[in-house]
Amino acid sequence: MNKEQHVLEFIPDFLIGNFDSNKRAAIQSHLQVCELCRREYETIAMLWNSLGELPAVRPSTGLHERFNAMLAAYEHGLHHAKSKTTFVDSINVFIEIFWPKQAAIQFAIALLLFAGGGFIGMQVTRPTEQKHRSESNVEIAELRGEVQAMNRMLAVSLMQQQSASERLRGITLTSQFPQADGELTSALFEALNYDPNVNVRLAAVDALQQFGNDPAIRKGIIDALKRQKSPIIQMALIDASVSLQVLQTKPVMQELLKDTTLNVAVKSRIAFALNELES
Repeated sequence: MNKEQHVLEFIPDFLIGNFDSNKRAAIQSHLQVCELCRREYETIAMLWNSLGELPAVRPSTGLHERFNAMLAAYEHGLHHAKSKTTFVDSINVFIEIFWPKQAAIQFAIALLLFAGGGFIGMQVTRPTEQKHRSESNVEIAELRGEVQAMNRMLAVSLMQQQSASERLRGITLTSQFPQADGELTSALFEALNYDPNVNVRLAAVDALQQFGNDPAIRKGIIDALKRQKSPIIQMALIDASVSLQVLQTKPVMQELLKDTTLNVAVKSRIAFALNELES
């Protein structure tokens, strides 16, 4: 700690011993070389010592008797004036009797009342804040839903473009959606069954697998396997059937094996798939 780094803010804690030995040693070393901090330390230390020499205030021996007498007088007056005295008047009398006359104590009580009022205010306003937070969460959820709907529309629109790269881009966008609606499902199967580009059709198979828990998707995979003639697409659909455990594709695969013109690689993949689905 050098001379430029003053310790003024640490002096009160230093006086009451809040720091460990290393910190205290560093502050003491600084006070020896910094006149500004040393003067401030001496002033605060003098005030601190003066406060410690103030005599403790003790209640007089007659305080208890005077309190009981005032309380009895108050109860007696309250009993006789009950029909004429309002609740507010009673509170005023009570405060007048028991409110301390010392300014310091009055200030302390005022601080306690202020803190209590702030706490109560927080409790009262908390339901309103929770309501606003809930409304904000609803608005955010609605906004996310609108954005997702726009992305779905964009994905479907891209899958209908002339450019194969744009159609691939549209299929790639579907990875953002937790589930597929009817329009998106139709667009993906349209790409799988009829797109002239084999890469687009392969991408459609991959995209459909992420929605494999949907019965409509599983049925669509079965129907697509019946109609596909491309060996690479057939193998992709067979792998998807195994991955999703679509047992209903077994009869379709067995029927494909009867085709004498079936690609050898596809036959091998069907044999593997049937074994996996059986197990």
